Amino acid sequence: MDGRGVLCIRLAAGHSGVSIRGVFFLDVLPPGDASARASAMKPLELLFNRLHCLIKIDARNEEAPPDVLGEPKPTETGRLGCANPEHPAPQREVKELLEAELGEDDLGGRGGYEPLVAQMQDDELPPPPPPSSGEQRRHGPSSRGMDSVEFRRRGQEMVEYIARYMETIGDRRVTPQCEPGYLKELLPERAPEQPEDWDKIMADVERFIMPGVTHWQHPHFHAYFPAGNSYPSILADMLSDGIGCVGFSWAASPACTELEVIMLDWVGKMINLPDEFLCLSGNSRGGGVIQASDASECILNTLLAARYATIKKLKEEQPFVDEGVLLSKLMAYCSKEAHSSVEKAAMIGFVKLRILDTDDNFSMRGSTLAAAMEEDRKAGFVPFFVSATLGTTSCCSFDALAEIGPLCQKEGIWLHVDAAYAGSAFICPEFQYLHKGLEYAMSFNINPNKWMLVNFDCSLMWVKDRFKLTQALVVDPLYLQHSYSDKAIDYRHWGIPLSRRFRSLKLWFVVRRYGIAGLQHYIREGSNQLNEKLLSSINASGKLHMVPASLNDRYVIRFCVCAPNACDADIVYAWHIVSQFTTELLQLLGHEIDKKEEEKEAKICEESADEVFVLERKQHSLRYRRSFFVRMVSDPKLYNPKIVRALSGSTSSEPQQRGQPASESSGESPTYTGEVVTPL
Repeated sequence: MDGRGVLCIRLAAGHSGVSIRGVFFLDVLPPGDASARASAMKPLELLFNRLHCLIKIDARNEEAPPDVLGEPKPTETGRLGCANPEHPAPQREVKELLEAELGEDDLGGRGGYEPLVAQMQDDELPPPPPPSSGEQRRHGPSSRGMDSVEFRRRGQEMVEYIARYMETIGDRRVTPQCEPGYLKELLPERAPEQPEDWDKIMADVERFIMPGVTHWQHPHFHAYFPAGNSYPSILADMLSDGIGCVGFSWAASPACTELEVIMLDWVGKMINLPDEFLCLSGNSRGGGVIQASDASECILNTLLAARYATIKKLKEEQPFVDEGVLLSKLMAYCSKEAHSSVEKAAMIGFVKLRILDTDDNFSMRGSTLAAAMEEDRKAGFVPFFVSATLGTTSCCSFDALAEIGPLCQKEGIWLHVDAAYAGSAFICPEFQYLHKGLEYAMSFNINPNKWMLVNFDCSLMWVKDRFKLTQALVVDPLYLQHSYSDKAIDYRHWGIPLSRRFRSLKLWFVVRRYGIAGLQHYIREGSNQLNEKLLSSINASGKLHMVPASLNDRYVIRFCVCAPNACDADIVYAWHIVSQFTTELLQLLGHEIDKKEEEKEAKICEESADEVFVLERKQHSLRYRRSFFVRMVSDPKLYNPKIVRALSGSTSSEPQQRGQPASESSGESPTYTGEVVTPL
């Protein structure tokens, strides 16, 4: 123990040269008195002051003297960091160290300490001044791919590229012409060893990526569901990526958490949610959260919360029954029009799911649910979760929430309401009657990224009792705890992922930039005003005459066949006139109309006298195609033999095997039928 020690230095190449980014010193000095140790360590102190580094010493079972470094105690054992205040502590962690051993000979021997101290005192350099405002350190050296100067220039280019893409997207083909694996033939098998030019990267985006993109923002894209998009939302995502915080708790990023709480209350008030769902409403136990992906995660999390609460209750009643046995008795419910994520949530949660038939309006009724639960209870099952839908994906149908809600409340069953598709429309007061009965729900979700101009992903979920949700999902390791846990919300307990993006920024940007009135106008646009203008122009032409009607504050055009001698050709002629004036109106409003559709309508007018053509036209009418689409989406196994073959035990007659058809009267609930999905 002769003064030898191990010194580890981390070197980093910056834009201004090579610098010492961190030092790690393992002290092996004998535990002598404090003054002797301070004298022995003085050369190291001066050395690293000269190199502008801060030394933190592990004193091996003995606290370092406070006069050695001017610190009462090292904050991180055996770790040194750069003294530059622009290098935050997390960036100063010593990961890769160049180890070197210094002994007496390297320091001039034990007797050579004093000459070295004197020499360094004579030539000691003052600490460097902070960079001036005009010479601020760039964000990262060039070895990281891009500095702040190039970032500004490339950022402007990217904004221009996105704006040009949005303005000219109508010139592109909606869907790509490629086969699976096309990109593998275009890109190299290995990543590049050396940095590549940015212009080359962007050129490859247009050459290789864009030809394989399905353009969801294309005016002729009518598949799946709307994908929200707006410039304020894009800019907010850019800012979120720039901030780069991971807001899993209040302590991890206070603004990230608190803005999310406020935004969920804002939107909750916009769609007229009951106060129990709002976080900042009096002594409410409720609150909202932006889930990590989409409505699928909302349904899964609420099902897990309902499962936890039910198992806990059953365990209190039957303490000697194994939880696995209790779990096998749980039964969840949804309609056959519900989103497939309900079935997936049941699979993940290892619970049984009963899929119920709907009425003629594709709605799940209260009497159907009641009959199913009664039958299941007699069979020994425990109903615990119901997922109702407001705006199904297949046909935008609405379950009878006013019937289902009281039943779930009476039975003590968790009712979740999935309004991912249509929920954004509830910001318009005239549509809020559609969520009548929501006061009975325990949880509720919507997707602003479908119909509220917010980019994916942004799935909002509210619960009446946030503690019932967090009890099912809480995991609280020591390193994530903080002193404000009892005063603030930690969203890491509200879902499955730990890491969370700053998603509330884009919601805040969009709501503020458009305002409630602007978002309501976007939802309503294309209904009353356009129809009024269309009817006015048609009647003014004298070619047709029609009158309007108002249905639930919606302006509609009535078309009646009044003349006793009217024939099919007259109906086709009237449709041609309506199409012609509609096209002209949309062109005035800046909407692009496909030329092929115009040619098709002209052909219809020319061949209107052909009875065979008229009959064919009827068979391929919009109503026929729409009904086919609804049936196909509702049960794709009927129209895709590959799916039938892929499903074990499936046959083409499966729908008939499920039960009797629903009642013909839309006002009556169908006889209870359905199928049970059992997890593997």
